[in-house]
Amino acid sequence: MAIVFERTDGIHSKAKKLMPLQVIVIRAEYDSGKRGTDHSWRKGVSPAQYNKIGRREAWKSLEG
Repeated sequence: MAIVFERTDGIHSKAKKLMPLQVIVIRAEYDSGKRGTDHSWRKGVSPAQYNKIGRREAWKSLEG
């Protein structure tokens, strides 16, 4: 019998710090030239995570 786990990335994560609207805002800011080293503290995430969201490497389950 196989064990099936729920997805736990992005929007499905129980430990998420961001809401989907915040991710959309980060992506828009990133597209306009803002980077994590200057703006991540406002969102409560690390600069690396901010940039991954902006490059669409994180939160792939959220389109937009």
